[in-house]
This record gives sequence, C-alpha cells and structure tokens, in this order.
Amino acid sequence: VFGKSHKLSRTDAISKLDKLGVPARPFFYPLSSLPDYGSQEAVYKSKNPMAYDISSRGINLSCAMNLDEEQIEFICNGIKTMLGVK
Repeated sequence: VFGKSHKLSRTDAISKLDKLGVPARPFFYPLSSLPDYGSQEAVYKSKNPMAYDISSRGINLSCAMNLDEEQIEFICNGIKTMLGVK
C-alpha cells in the first residue's frame, strides 16, 4: 500500500511497474464495489472509507516461495525506480 504522500494510484503503479517488467496486480476490491454484490459502492463507500482508500493505493507483487534473490532484487529495484528512490 503506497502512502498518500506518493500521490500514486494502484492503476498508475501497476502500469509503471509493467513498463519496467515487474508484474503486479490490484491488492483487493471492497466487496461492495463488485458487480456480484450489487455494486453497492454508492451506499457503502462512506461507511467503509478505509477499505476504499487502501484498495485505491494497494498492489500485490510476486511473492512465490520459490523466488530467488535475483528475482526479489529485480522487483525491489523496479519499485525503487518507480518511486524515484536510489
């Protein structure tokens, strides 16, 4: 989950990481925002602001138990590059 100070949405983060060859996907979606739950976002977004906030800034990265050090370093370097950290 990226801090608000990064001013980075999950969509932007995933797109930027994809361009660097780092696979990422959305963290989660609040259930009330999903079509199977009647798309109740208008009703529940104000009742669950933390879930919607975290969802908008969170991503999942590769985390398989068989990742080697080189793969982990590649992912970490991609995040650093995306955030402009050396």
